[in-house]
Amino acid sequence: MKMADEDQFSDWKLSLSEGSTSLGLQTLYLILSLVVAVGCGLLLIYLVCKKDYLPKPCNYLRCSLSMYDIIFVCCMIPTEIYILLQADDSNSQTACWVQKQLFRWIGLALGSTYLLMAYELYQFICHPLHYHQRVTTKRVGISMLVVLAFSSLLRVVFIILEVPSNPDTPSHCGFQAVDTTGPAVVIKNIMTVVLAMEFLAIFVFYFLIFREARKQQERDENRNLWLYQTRAFKTMAPHAISLAVWVGPRCS
Repeated sequence: MKMADEDQFSDWKLSLSEGSTSLGLQTLYLILSLVVAVGCGLLLIYLVCKKDYLPKPCNYLRCSLSMYDIIFVCCMIPTEIYILLQADDSNSQTACWVQKQLFRWIGLALGSTYLLMAYELYQFICHPLHYHQRVTTKRVGISMLVVLAFSSLLRVVFIILEVPSNPDTPSHCGFQAVDTTGPAVVIKNIMTVVLAMEFLAIFVFYFLIFREARKQQERDENRNLWLYQTRAFKTMAPHAISLAVWVGPRCS
């Protein structure tokens, strides 16, 4: 289901260059994308912190997604602009290497955050009476910190082990694919297994929520309630769409 890291990164790089007929238009597009992405993310975080009725576990998880998006675009887009405007290629290789590492780190962190959101949604729909005891702001905050620390630690360890034993061969704003060997392959396999288990757990939670939606449909007194009209399905749909938008380009 998940493409190789090199293929994902190549697709992201290709999407930045497609549709731009000049360096100026491409730079302008990147700057506008940066402004819009950062503005929308900061607006969401501001509203959650400002409005008294919004500080909830689910909204804190959404703020976590916005935080990762802001970090991603604030690092990737300026670096890409620097690469585009760089006259020589001496520093472009380092910039591209930084982009690759950030891209992989963000992927693992976002996958873990979507898993937390799926679990929160499952508790809210399937166990509403115990929701406030099982899902609290404190537990969500601790979980977010664990995700950040775990994903960062794996990426740092991978870099420390990979760089000395598998130096990448520079090419035009990128690196030729080199098979990871030695201790680094263990960390790479761990990250792959973690991502696979996260997606499996997310779909299990989706299945349980979908089953609850069917039960709500069956409990309808008038027997004319469509599945998509149930409270469980309508609550799950935005989360599923958001996940599909994130995963879709990586599987294509």
